[in-house]
Parts: sequence; structure tokens; C-alpha cells
Amino acid sequence: MTTADNGQNGWDEYGRHVLAEMKRLSVGQDELRQELQSMSIQLARIEGHSAWISKIDERVTTVEGDVVKLGLEDTKLAGELKLRAGFISVLVSLLTAAGLKIFGVDLFRGQ
Repeated sequence: MTTADNGQNGWDEYGRHVLAEMKRLSVGQDELRQELQSMSIQLARIEGHSAWISKIDERVTTVEGDVVKLGLEDTKLAGELKLRAGFISVLVSLLTAAGLKIFGVDLFRGQ
């Protein structure tokens, strides 16, 4: 075996290490791509829920605004409307939480 053969064997070994590292990086890149796609899907779901929540919140705000407009004319009716608006707000929150759970979205764990 000559010195040139030893040098070639060293390059072959180095080439195998480089190839193995490139394969490992490729697998990692594919995993990251899949995770990013999953997160994009979850974000789209959350944005859809946010739009729905905003519409409901507008309704609740309208009801609360109507209560304020009543002023002192009928405090009993105003109290009932405030109670109903609060109940609707809690109900919307519970329905949203249930919907997020059904779709498998956990806002605290990120998935």
C-alpha cells in the first residue's frame, strides 16, 4: 500500500462521514417541515375560531351598549340585560373551549 492509497482511504472515510451527516440533516429538515405544516394548520384553525369569537363578542358588546343606553329608566330591566350579557359571554367562552378541545387545539401546550 502506498502513501497515495492511505490518503485515498482517508478521503473515502471522510466522504462517508459527510454523507451520513447530510442524510441526518435531511431527515431533521423533513421533520421540521412536517412540524411547521402542522403548526400552520393549527394556526389556521385558531384564526378561524378568533373570527367567530369576534362576531359573538360584537353581539355581546351591542347588548351591553343597549344596557348603558337605558340609563336609569328601568334599572330592573338593565340588571337583567347585564346578567344575560354576562351569561352569554360565559357561554361563548365555554363553547369556544369545547370547540378547541374537539379540534384538538391546546393553547397552553402549543399543540
